[in-house]
Amino acid sequence: MKNIAFLNDTSDWYHWGCTGTSAAIKEALAARGYNITPVPIKSIYEIKSVPETIADFDNREFFNRFFHENLPVTAPILQNDIVLINGEGTLHGISRVSTVLLYLAYASKQICGKRVQIINHSCYPDDSKQHTQSTASGLYQGVYKLLDFVAVREHYSQGLLKELGIEATLSFDCLPLYIRNHLLTASAERKRTIVVAGSVAWKAKGLEALVAYMRAMLADGYDIKLLTGAKANPALDDKMFLQALKQALPEGWTHVDAPTMDAWLHTIQSASLVVSGRFHYTIAACMLGTPCIVLDSNTPKNRAICEEAGLPEPLPYDIDGLEAALHARTRSALGTSPITSAVREEWLARAQKNFAGLL
Repeated sequence: MKNIAFLNDTSDWYHWGCTGTSAAIKEALAARGYNITPVPIKSIYEIKSVPETIADFDNREFFNRFFHENLPVTAPILQNDIVLINGEGTLHGISRVSTVLLYLAYASKQICGKRVQIINHSCYPDDSKQHTQSTASGLYQGVYKLLDFVAVREHYSQGLLKELGIEATLSFDCLPLYIRNHLLTASAERKRTIVVAGSVAWKAKGLEALVAYMRAMLADGYDIKLLTGAKANPALDDKMFLQALKQALPEGWTHVDAPTMDAWLHTIQSASLVVSGRFHYTIAACMLGTPCIVLDSNTPKNRAICEEAGLPEPLPYDIDGLEAALHARTRSALGTSPITSAVREEWLARAQKNFAGLL
């Protein structure tokens, strides 16, 4: 049996899209005969002794302390042959958690001598699609050049890494694999419902325009559902968005806190339209044939998949004329599939490429 440590497992994290993604990765690993030791993302967030300088990456004293103090994360690295890191949306900028993941990748390869791969992710060292000579870019470059395999979810990330001298495989997010393997019904009755969701980049400035749009759609006979839900550790920004919306528009719409992955998918599948700034919500809508309007996120990843899928570029929350833009997008989106069957099949094929570096 081949042994693999699966770091940054998002099964119990943030929202159901993250759960489905990690489930698909673990299913793919099991199908290839791997014995998996998952390391939850919550354990990554709870890490002690975070590297404070780039010099810490090569400091053996720091390594010894770090690995001793963080055994829930580091023991699986030492006990397995391969370290597979689910990068998802974590590897951008120099935050506490991104620095931890970069260090884990570096130490696993450079000091522990493991085979190290980062898959299923978007990579933006400077939170932008523009390449710079920043400290962040230098740190990412130093780590990524050591890795045995890198798979990114969209072409912006691939282009940025290429500018850093890193050859990354163009894959895709693994959520489409989960949808293909687990969706109970091939289609659902499309209801006169608009599903609204938040975004990590949600801004209060856009709330007035969004509420005005919702009022208009309610007056036009649509039901509106605010969709949230997570297996565990739900997104804090979802809670903030929900509270703000309740204050601005106390009634007329329904909050659906999906209790299961199936309920989350069914809510999206049965809607007439999904309005969301969440990467996984957009992917789910596209895979299920539900028309969607894409709002902005905290990195260019939403813009990248819109380009790849032939969708209009994401709408920023803070633009003037947001309400009018939402109505215009609604008129053009309703009743049409957001992506072609060719794009759907391409996403599924690319998702499989996350595992191209495995034996």
